[in-house]
Amino acid sequence: MVQERRPQAGKPSQEEIDLTCAEYQNLYTAEDPVEESFPIRTERFDIDDGPPTESEVVESLMKLRNHRAAGATRIRAEDLNGWHFDARPEKPEEVDPDPLELQLWEKVLEIVRLAFVEGLVLKAFTHGIMVLTPKDKPNEFWGVALLEIIYKLVSSIINRRISLKVTFDDAVHGFWKKWGTSTAIMEVK
Repeated sequence: MVQERRPQAGKPSQEEIDLTCAEYQNLYTAEDPVEESFPIRTERFDIDDGPPTESEVVESLMKLRNHRAAGATRIRAEDLNGWHFDARPEKPEEVDPDPLELQLWEKVLEIVRLAFVEGLVLKAFTHGIMVLTPKDKPNEFWGVALLEIIYKLVSSIINRRISLKVTFDDAVHGFWKKWGTSTAIMEVK
């Protein structure tokens, strides 16, 4: 049986790139609400906003997905894992930590600490690489932003802290791990 190959989409033109970038900029531009906002009732709870411990950083690091495209610095989750494991060997009495890996891991911890203590973030965190992926229709593209892995690590720590304190109703599907539109559809059916 011979499989038919779909025709390959051509490269996007500069006009298509500009249009997609403008759409994404509009998507993230703050706007004043048109209608009156609805009341949100929550109970107050305290979320730790202090600097994370190294074990908290490592726990969040282990939840990041490997084999994903890197941001502008080309650092990937596998690199951070390698720096951590080489800097903190499981049996330090048998293996000396690699001095370069130790220095790199300590720098990662310092960057994460500065984000929480000083509110300072690297300029690389404020930029993403926009990748246009063709859709099935000609001249239509998905825009995917490649973000820095340390930015994702800081976000993961914040997300972990919030999820430990916030309880969502069972009717909410968007914020539960491994829940989404498919689980909502199955519930309705």
